[in-house]
Amino acid sequence: MAAATDPMHAIDLDADIAGRIARLSLEQKVALVSGATFWSTAAIPEIGLREMVMSDGPSGVRGERWTEHDPSASLPNATAIAATFDADAAETAGRIIGGEARRKGVRIVLGPTMNLHRSPLAGRNFESFGEDPALSGAIAAGVVRGIQSAGVAATAKHFVGNDSETERMTADVVIDRDTLERVYAAPFAAAVEAGAWAVMSSYNGINGTTGTESPLLDELLRHDWGFDGVVISDWDAVRSVVSSAKAGTDLAMPGPATQWAEGLAAAVRAGDVDVADLDRRAARLLRLAARVGALDDLPAAGPDPAARASTTPAAPAAPAAPPAPAPDDPELREALTALSVQSMVLLENRDATLPMPRSTTPRIAVIGAAARRVRIGGGGSATVVPPHVVSFLDGVRAEYPGSEVRFATGCDPFELLTAIGTESTTSDGRPGIEVAFLDRDGATIATEQRLTGALVYGLGFPDGVDEASVATIVASARVREPGVRRIGYAGVGRFTLEVDGRVVSSRTLGLEDPDPITALSAPPQHVETLELPDRPVLIELSFEPEAASIVAFRLGLDHEARTPEALLDEARALAEWADAAVVTVVTTETDESEGFDRTTLAVSLGQDALVEAVAQANPRTTVVVNAGASITMPWRDRVGAILVAHFPGQEAGTALARVLSGTAEPGGRLPATWFAHDDAGFPSTQPVDGVLRYDEGAAFGYRARTAPDAVAYPFGHGLGFTEWRRRPASGVWRDDALEVRLQVANTGARAGAQLVQLYAEVDPVSAADSGLRFLGAARVQAAAGETVDASVAVSRRAVERVLSPVPPRGLRIGFSSADLDPVEVVAEQR
Repeated sequence: MAAATDPMHAIDLDADIAGRIARLSLEQKVALVSGATFWSTAAIPEIGLREMVMSDGPSGVRGERWTEHDPSASLPNATAIAATFDADAAETAGRIIGGEARRKGVRIVLGPTMNLHRSPLAGRNFESFGEDPALSGAIAAGVVRGIQSAGVAATAKHFVGNDSETERMTADVVIDRDTLERVYAAPFAAAVEAGAWAVMSSYNGINGTTGTESPLLDELLRHDWGFDGVVISDWDAVRSVVSSAKAGTDLAMPGPATQWAEGLAAAVRAGDVDVADLDRRAARLLRLAARVGALDDLPAAGPDPAARASTTPAAPAAPAAPPAPAPDDPELREALTALSVQSMVLLENRDATLPMPRSTTPRIAVIGAAARRVRIGGGGSATVVPPHVVSFLDGVRAEYPGSEVRFATGCDPFELLTAIGTESTTSDGRPGIEVAFLDRDGATIATEQRLTGALVYGLGFPDGVDEASVATIVASARVREPGVRRIGYAGVGRFTLEVDGRVVSSRTLGLEDPDPITALSAPPQHVETLELPDRPVLIELSFEPEAASIVAFRLGLDHEARTPEALLDEARALAEWADAAVVTVVTTETDESEGFDRTTLAVSLGQDALVEAVAQANPRTTVVVNAGASITMPWRDRVGAILVAHFPGQEAGTALARVLSGTAEPGGRLPATWFAHDDAGFPSTQPVDGVLRYDEGAAFGYRARTAPDAVAYPFGHGLGFTEWRRRPASGVWRDDALEVRLQVANTGARAGAQLVQLYAEVDPVSAADSGLRFLGAARVQAAAGETVDASVAVSRRAVERVLSPVPPRGLRIGFSSADLDPVEVVAEQR
């Protein structure tokens, strides 16, 4: 797997690094391999080492502030990027992420996330690339190349087996070795081959050993694959000193109080850890610093492809990259819109419900809470604050300027109240809320204006505010919302809510789940129902955080005062009025977020009933699915069209509206199987006595034999706006690749694109195994009535990564995993 490199250059760099390490004390070496802060490594000026700032970056780079004052470009979520089935699109996404990282001073992006959709109930599926290892590897490789083209390190995570969230900190995942290597580790192998400079180890155990101490880090990752980058622990995943220091993890995060910072120097002095092992870790950290430009007097990696090879210790100095565009730059916005359009998956389109031409759709009903409150990304560490969000409703109104577009909520599926925002004012009349930071004596340390009541600190308080000195945070908002309203707060700590100086609630909220990330993704909430007068009122929320590492809380206000029955009646009447109805369904923060798994694939709080009512009132109903992963759709046979928008990022509405109008064709295909119901036989995410057994082996998703009624839409499924027919295919094995060719005809009335997918048939390893394995795909475009040649080529290395070294027993090609024809394989050519 190792790529070629310049031996002399490698020797020169290794010698330089060794010389720098020789100048370090034992304590400095330990500081080098232990996080200095929550998000950065140590700077050691004596050897020319600057700090390396890290940031989560699967769908945008947050940086050191989680605030609208330092916004981040918000991309479509990872599953959406995978739905393009296009490594070039993935590389475009990676380049945007890399540019954002440079703009924010980040040198290490903590992404891409590469765990598989083993079960559709896994709560963090939205952050990874689907159920197939070959597709996940190809997309991840593109993202890695894109990020690192900016001279920023990509971090492939979480190695390995962190495919669900329940007991993720402690569960022991038991996987047989063949399944582990050919399925769950295979995407990581592709990322290493693409040149990933870092890998993050997982919280969970793998076959009896915790992730940061797993022998796989040395045996598989370094020895078999030739990885020469840095292995970073997940946050607080290093749980020992000696055992972890003898394993393959290089950097313990976060700082400053890591296990290594507190005990590694003593272990080395006692002879329990060899100083040579510590030096090897230090060398890998310095090599990473050289690659990202954090080591003085050494060239940083840049856009030269040779600089991206995982086995290239350093590269020739590259020209400085141009400044990254701001997250609201017009060209960047267009690139984000194009990615979202290419990712959207059209599941159904009965009677040509879509597109909805402007000329024939004068009255449009847009229905559903997510049409105004679109979820642009999943919850947890992947969350970013964008410069703006184009809602689905605003996008439709902009795309159809000559149409009358009306909105109805229909139902409210969001359990967390909408954060108070710019409808409120501060004491001096500015839009938003005022936040004050108080010390233990109640004295004000500082104040700031915010545009939202969803507040996250601890990743970075305002300049001049020492987090250790903050005892209380007070958020104040002046609102005029007469009538019966729900006012609430969410977070972990002690809260006091006052309205016009009167205390209406005071209580402490805590987490039932021990995973602290749920304080961000799905915090506990308390709600009061109050009748507000028809005048401005002052709402003040005092918050005493439970812990200072990540401080997050929310001040919310419900603007809807109507009953569920009234909301549904309004939606039904609006659908009857319209020429076409667009209704949204959404998975909320309490459905899909980091830190917990889902209990059902059903959407919450009346959304299925809303779709049924709208579809009954208007046969030209399009359902827009605003979800990061699959849902069940009991109404799927009774609506005109179903369009999966995923979590589409900040340009959500613009992308959706282009697809609805037919200005653009949706380009996505499902990167995971969508099941018809909860009892479809997919694997469990729930450990038993602390152990999660992958007894199904490779037989999950499309690789599993399923009951006839279990699958609603298969892996690879997706429609466009035209019709296609394919002719018999032929394939040939060559020294370095498998190539399959066929002709594809566009038999419809408009130009379009189709994704041709190649699969191998193998001997099933169990009765539950379908024997089908995805190998690769190619997109073709054709005008109406045109027949074009299509070719799917897959490298022999990629084939061998998925299969055993011997060829499969057969090949199949088609438009989804459930729509395939046999391939006539020609004798091997050389």
